[in-house]
Amino acid sequence: MGTPTSSYMKSLPRFLGVAKYLQMPKVDLVGKFTQDKGSPLTDFEKAELKLRADYAKLWLENYAPEDFKYLPSEEIPQEVFDLSEKQKKLLGKVADILGQKEWEAEELQNAIYQMGKEMGLGAKETFGAIYISLLGKDHGPKAAWLVLDLDRDFVANRFKQASEVGGELAEKKEKPSDIPVIKDSSLASIDPGLFKRYPSLKMGIVLVRGVKVEVGVKGLDGFRQGILENHRLSIEEVNRSSVIQSYRKIFREMGIDWHSRRPTGEALLRRIAQGKEFPAVNNVIDVGNLAVFKNHLSCGVFDLKKVDFPIVLKAVSGQETVKLIGSNEETILKDGEICYFDQKGPFAIDLCYRDIVRTSVDPKTTDLLLLTEGVFEISELQVGQMLKDLMDLIQRFCGGKIEKFGIVR
Repeated sequence: MGTPTSSYMKSLPRFLGVAKYLQMPKVDLVGKFTQDKGSPLTDFEKAELKLRADYAKLWLENYAPEDFKYLPSEEIPQEVFDLSEKQKKLLGKVADILGQKEWEAEELQNAIYQMGKEMGLGAKETFGAIYISLLGKDHGPKAAWLVLDLDRDFVANRFKQASEVGGELAEKKEKPSDIPVIKDSSLASIDPGLFKRYPSLKMGIVLVRGVKVEVGVKGLDGFRQGILENHRLSIEEVNRSSVIQSYRKIFREMGIDWHSRRPTGEALLRRIAQGKEFPAVNNVIDVGNLAVFKNHLSCGVFDLKKVDFPIVLKAVSGQETVKLIGSNEETILKDGEICYFDQKGPFAIDLCYRDIVRTSVDPKTTDLLLLTEGVFEISELQVGQMLKDLMDLIQRFCGGKIEKFGIVR
């Protein structure tokens, strides 16, 4: 059998088109490209489409630039503040019509376009408002298809929120976090070379004195159940999290395969999504995990008295070895892995992925060091909220007094 002709090959979907529609789970790829072609796909075309879809999935997960990703942001994007009043008004109107009927994508696309036209907005401004409010960028797949592929209530609420930008949201733009900034290198710092490479990197730190490490603390089980019920995600939602995407990205840049060494938040969220039990160790470790589950950010909990300050967040420059909690063998670190170091060496590897035995919490621990961090799409506001939750939960279920807290950047 001969090679397909050039005209035959032209009917196949482009790689970037496949990658775009893969991010819209409700879109049937075969049906979509059959519609575009105007006739049924041949067996060869279906096989080629599947092959391209497999490669596109790998590309999106591991190599695609952010510009090609169309995952909705969990929080309202900062770019929304730059929308014109007409664009914000348009979003409010689109939110109102979403629940009026069951829309077909083409019908909704035309309705949005006409709505914008009546308000004096061009197509770019009209659909740009949709993309910016959902994705934080001014482009994306066809707007109506994107809208209908997402949860209807989520989209309507986001559009309403974007249409009412001002007041409290404007204050958040001016003041992302009310958490203090720490500029004390005798306590903690980010290596200048690392910060130059990742200017979005920030470290959150809390010092607590006088805690009590216990098992079976009154009220903690019930509180845990409430957190699980209110913040449980599906695997698909975990994959869409901008926080998880940011951790995956920096893991890739460290040369770490995040499929086999998943970031702290992702591992915990996936565990619960798969129906497994929430890990229970003691009140200190458990509340740290609850803060991780709620915020998706990583967290390290250490015995403060075992840490030799100052600490530095930096990349490994040689083959250091560490004894990780739960491991019987020494782990050799690779050049480029980003770890927390004290004056004796690394004590938390790959950000807060795993801790070492030397600084671990035990039943005799009374003072704590808690660490978290953000990079790329993880905002200072999110790191600040993580710190607030950690401090609240520690004091509520472990006692103690907060000695110092803040964001290092």
